[in-house]
Amino acid sequence: MKKSYIIIIYLIIATQIYSGDIWIDMYGTSSTSGTWNSGIRSDRETNIKPPFVVNWMKQGWRGEGVNVVTPEAGSIIYNGYVYLGEGNCDQRDPSKWEEPGWVWAWDIATGVTKTGYPLGPLDSGVMGLGGNIVIGENKLYALTVHKLWGWDISGPVPVTLTGFPVEITETVGNDIYEFVFTDCGITFYRGKVYFATGSWSSLKALYLYCKSGIDGSEVWRRRLNTGELGGGRGGVGATAWEGRIYVSGFDTRKIYCFDAETGADCSGYPIQLEAAWIRAMPIIEDGKMYIGTQSGYFYRIDAFTGNIEWTYRTDHPYMSGENDEIVSTASIWGDKVYFGGHSGRLYGLNKETGEEAPGFPTSYLLGVIGDGPISTANGVVYTNNTIRTFAVDAETGEILWQSEEPPYHSGGQVGDYNFPAVTIGDGYIVSTYGRRNCIVVYKPVSPTATRTHTATMTITPTETITETHTNTPTQTRTYTNTPSATITNTASITATWTNTWTATMTPTATATVSETASATPSATASETPGEFYLKLIGNSPNPGVEYTDIIYEIGREAEIEVRIYTISGEKVREIRGRGEKGRNSIMWDTRNKRGRGVATGVYIYSIEARDEAGGKRYKEWGKIAVVK
Repeated sequence: MKKSYIIIIYLIIATQIYSGDIWIDMYGTSSTSGTWNSGIRSDRETNIKPPFVVNWMKQGWRGEGVNVVTPEAGSIIYNGYVYLGEGNCDQRDPSKWEEPGWVWAWDIATGVTKTGYPLGPLDSGVMGLGGNIVIGENKLYALTVHKLWGWDISGPVPVTLTGFPVEITETVGNDIYEFVFTDCGITFYRGKVYFATGSWSSLKALYLYCKSGIDGSEVWRRRLNTGELGGGRGGVGATAWEGRIYVSGFDTRKIYCFDAETGADCSGYPIQLEAAWIRAMPIIEDGKMYIGTQSGYFYRIDAFTGNIEWTYRTDHPYMSGENDEIVSTASIWGDKVYFGGHSGRLYGLNKETGEEAPGFPTSYLLGVIGDGPISTANGVVYTNNTIRTFAVDAETGEILWQSEEPPYHSGGQVGDYNFPAVTIGDGYIVSTYGRRNCIVVYKPVSPTATRTHTATMTITPTETITETHTNTPTQTRTYTNTPSATITNTASITATWTNTWTATMTPTATATVSETASATPSATASETPGEFYLKLIGNSPNPGVEYTDIIYEIGREAEIEVRIYTISGEKVREIRGRGEKGRNSIMWDTRNKRGRGVATGVYIYSIEARDEAGGKRYKEWGKIAVVK
């Protein structure tokens, strides 16, 4: 009897520890779009699968040259609407960040603006990881450069919450080197709002804040740096799990953990990692934390004790001996954890062992930038490389679908590190493209859609049977030859003929019947691949400042390699990727192989395509001007 009581008590405690609190971050959640528990962007409820088509797109609505979809923007799907924070995140002119911000909401099915929106003008731009907005308990919060805003959205129109907006007094000035940033993400957990601040100056006072979600009053704050030179530049994100808040130290190489109610330190924390910078947020599942660092190491850590259980080191795909930077927030599907490398590679590891999963890391590059958070749903891994969205098979690493590049809209921005997101919910996926200054909603292709194949079929009668009956009832059988063809995507056809008959009995002295008894089919089907070619279109923008796209066409899918040289012939950079039939582009971020920005000047580049079917290589040359 005593043993039974012990078991019951243990089960109650275990249930309390592992009961998944609803954890909501700036990348979005709702009862209708799955629950991103503990930072894992994984919709476990949906049954959507690629391919997808564009449902609607919004772009550049403030006019020529104004950034409205920031490089770090993400959307939220909530009760049939898509929410987005707007700010002018001009990378070259931080004073633009002070321009008014807005919060938008559109019907996810139609793109029609929701009644009462956009919210604003706000005091300054809504900019930061995930777009710096979050929704919890029918309340919407937005973090601008200087203030925290809040609205009740339970009614037909949003109403500003009492006590909001809340001034964040430390975020003063617009000198990028002295400025205190509020662009490190926002989280809602158990009725409270959490966010951290950062700065390029370690002399600033930088905190993790806990604010009441009801009236904005401060519950607690914790200092994330010493205020001395080299003493830390703040934190990134705020992951909530089992009554705790976990924060990445931006350049302290530490993971901090605080009690969500009191702000007290958790036992065993902070923990020190092998890192230069940490730009990703931790994710937690079953008591295990997963996070990558900019120095190229990925960790599994016991979330309770802080003990490191395994470490994985990346290899840069084209910089020998160097690590692939990780600034991407990871996601999980099944027994694997996935994250992006800055090179554009997608990694997949076994959660328990840290060993590479079959098909990962991918041999291809998903563009040049893989910084955005990873999302998973229904056995598919989703990632966004600032100009395309990719859907990758979670088991094999095979690309199942990739979007077309949206058109460029004036005001698009791209930085050294970008965090474009893919949000999944309500049967749609939503991608933000700061580089293209637009947001796109995709829907699955209708299940009635079919591929078209060309098939030729010839049926030739080959036999005639004549029966003669005398002074007996006559049975007449009529045979109908019905050809049907099943055409598979491998361009093969299986042909079948079904003989059906009808019988009539006619009392007559003599009857002669002629009937066709068989047919010999001849069927062919083909899907001939087009002739392979490589055509260099050019590069845009030219001159490039922060980046330029090298645009080309190929006759069919192929491996692509770009080599960039100085005019004296010194190799600056190699970029590899994979192109599909038709027009493609590959981005150069105007950096050399060591990640440093190149000088102003003219550069020569070659683009080479390898025709796998024909075994030949095709190469063309071009020039790029860079202005710094």
